[in-house]
Amino acid sequence: MKKKDVDQLYKNLGKEPPELSPRVRTIDTGRSGGDEAKAKIHFYLIDKFGKDSVLTEHRFSERRFRFDFAIPSKMIAVEYEGLMSEKSGHTTETGYTKDTDKYNLATKLGWQVYRFTILNYNTINDYL
Repeated sequence: MKKKDVDQLYKNLGKEPPELSPRVRTIDTGRSGGDEAKAKIHFYLIDKFGKDSVLTEHRFSERRFRFDFAIPSKMIAVEYEGLMSEKSGHTTETGYTKDTDKYNLATKLGWQVYRFTILNYNTINDYL
């Protein structure tokens, strides 16, 4: 699987890349187009909540669970489920179970968690 520079992905979408931590400077491209979908979700959140409000790879518990995107001031989390990725853990019993543990804990802690895939990410504005 190839890696693409996040900056280039954002430029391809006609946007300036936001400041990202070094940990997420590159993302897996896979075959599903998930890189562009995830970038578009990020743009939407930045446009709606502001660049400083949107965190990537936000750890919300001591169990080391992380959200793809979080707006902690509003207790909103957005997850992009890369189901089609070759290295996706979401499709195994163990991986799916860990995801359910993560979402259940987040809900218990008061987070609103919104989940999207390549097929429905463009409906994010219907929910937020």
